[in-house]
Amino acid sequence: MLVGRALAMLVPALLRSNQAYLEAIGHYTTGLDAGYEVLSAAKLGVLYSNRSAAFLGQGQHVFACKDADMCLNLRPSWPNGWVRKGLALQAMGKEITLIRGVQSEDAKLLEIQANEAFERGGGLSNSHPGMINFFG
Repeated sequence: MLVGRALAMLVPALLRSNQAYLEAIGHYTTGLDAGYEVLSAAKLGVLYSNRSAAFLGQGQHVFACKDADMCLNLRPSWPNGWVRKGLALQAMGKEITLIRGVQSEDAKLLEIQANEAFERGGGLSNSHPGMINFFG
């Protein structure tokens, strides 16, 4: 009985979540279509990154990977693009490897930026192991 009630509450929440992803994909697509000629590469990269995240939430991993690639073409050293790409590849079951010692200047810069962002975010939270405290 309790399981049935939990499922009855979960299904509408999942449907709302699914609808939110679809709406987000539509809004980001509209923004990309309308702004492609006038927005900077940095802003377009953000739109592709965000739409990639929405595609990931929707389970459309190939589209998420394509948008992550578009983001990286526009902003090659932006960590969000690499995160989206990695999550999309992982969701598609692709193995992700890093060859140590073979790093471009962009990869080195990206590693430094990621470490700095981690430190600014407070590192790992003391309240829960494995949680990152982004709020101070």
